[in-house]
Amino acid sequence: MESQNKKEGYLWIITQSEENAEDSFVGLEDEQGEQFIPATESKEEALILMGRLPRDQGGKLQVEAIHQTRLLDEAGRSGFNVFKVDQDGRLLGRVSTEKLN
Repeated sequence: MESQNKKEGYLWIITQSEENAEDSFVGLEDEQGEQFIPATESKEEALILMGRLPRDQGGKLQVEAIHQTRLLDEAGRSGFNVFKVDQDGRLLGRVSTEKLN
């Protein structure tokens, strides 16, 4: 499944849902304090990362696959960058439309 996701241009993200509110992307902050949306290449990495997030996030967290184009569009409208990360949240590189798998 992981290679299928790469082939089709999908990444795994963490979303947060709260009562009476739309689901939202969970963000992290880099060393310079810039907020970004973390995305992983596998569901397993996203699940491990989700388990390492602080519990003060509120709401229910879940992992979802999303196409890179849609993710970049929605993140851009909210003023966020998207970075590929590993299961520990370490930055692996910025996701851009030029890098679609």
